[in-house]
Amino acid sequence: MQALGLIETNGLIAAIESSDVMLKTAEVDLVSREFVGGGLVTVSVVGDVGAVKTAVDAGASAVEQLGDFLVSKHVIARPDPEIEPLLDDPKTKKVPEEVAEEVVEAEPVVEGVEETPVPEAPLAADEPKAKPIGFKPEELEPKRIAELRKIVKTKTNLNISDADLQKMSKKQIITEILNSDKEG
Repeated sequence: MQALGLIETNGLIAAIESSDVMLKTAEVDLVSREFVGGGLVTVSVVGDVGAVKTAVDAGASAVEQLGDFLVSKHVIARPDPEIEPLLDDPKTKKVPEEVAEEVVEAEPVVEGVEETPVPEAPLAADEPKAKPIGFKPEELEPKRIAELRKIVKTKTNLNISDADLQKMSKKQIITEILNSDKEG
């Protein structure tokens, strides 16, 4: 986490508006929203320092346009890593991550053809498994940097520390993913 941005509002509508504007304005990730009590809602975002500052300013401006709903805003640049457990508080209501739905194309139905079952031969232990299909640059470009970091963490042939991964630019991460696909 390079920067933490917080906006506290009166009411859920103002919190939703600020979250929407922050996510659309800059490359930040929504970490949590917390219902503090008495109608107060705190929204937290993380990302690069400049992006978080821009996002928080834009979110606060959007809330001010709604009326007198903004309670406070704050950006913490390069917070200490020990702050992260505060964001993972079980009382905090986390926003669920987007679930990517897999699209499965249906095969055309052919009538009047009998299918005979073909016995499948068991795989021998020494046979190599099918190699996963790699990514193409045009698939990776539209992805957010947080999604690219998750892809890097799933790659077993990439030994990049979390600290180094956080410092890498989007282009560097895409290059590492493409190189790992070539190496196999």
